[in-house]
Amino acid sequence: MKVVLGEFARTALEVRSGGDVEAAVAVALRHFAWNRRLEPSPPSLLHHWLRASEPAPGTELELLLDRETEAALERAADSSGRLSLGGVGTHAVLVYLADLDRAGAEVSSTPARS
Repeated sequence: MKVVLGEFARTALEVRSGGDVEAAVAVALRHFAWNRRLEPSPPSLLHHWLRASEPAPGTELELLLDRETEAALERAADSSGRLSLGGVGTHAVLVYLADLDRAGAEVSSTPARS
């Protein structure tokens, strides 16, 4: 799976993970898949996010994920109707960073299931 990280996400993951960005992205994707954080948004908010999430220059990572996680992310992309799998991946990283910020936590090796 390909995920593109902007400078903000890449830097935040570097700081919180001790530099292992690829491992942190994998944890973020599993966190998102297990917690299903792509809730329906009002159309105006979804439209704004989609415009803001269009590909931009950044760090591009190619990750191999377990089948369960990748299938959950594919379902999230399909149910969104407009996001690519990579777009869901980028969104997942930002959701994960927001969750870490709210919890005041560092990146762990495995996300907690809720």
